[in-house]
Amino acid sequence: MRYAEGVRALLVVSVALGVVSAMVVIAQAILLAGILAVVIIGGQGLTDVQGRLNWLGVVIAVRAALAWTSEEVARRSATSVTAGLRRDLLVHAAALGPGGVPVSMAANCRRWPPPASNHCTITWRATCRSWCCPSSSR
Repeated sequence: MRYAEGVRALLVVSVALGVVSAMVVIAQAILLAGILAVVIIGGQGLTDVQGRLNWLGVVIAVRAALAWTSEEVARRSATSVTAGLRRDLLVHAAALGPGGVPVSMAANCRRWPPPASNHCTITWRATCRSWCCPSSSR
């Protein structure tokens, strides 16, 4: 959820668009069912259901606009989250330094054997040696 902080508003808009889209689908189904019932059961012609057909066209256009808007909001949300992830990855990689060794430990790991007063001596096998000397015996 940390990455959702910047896209919270877009998520709310996306949910609202989904709710409105569901209502439009229901309206389309009601209109279509009414048109088919009047034409098939009632035997009415095209001119008799022209008003309902016009409303059906409007509902279809609204549904298409909602679908496009939902996709655009989703794209913007994904772009924002991806940018945040990339930024965090870059900050983490910069903190690790060259070769994936934390910059704070890199100076200690270059010395062999490590000085006795160095904090790296205690954890040499667990940290420095495995990072700096992976081919040496452990």
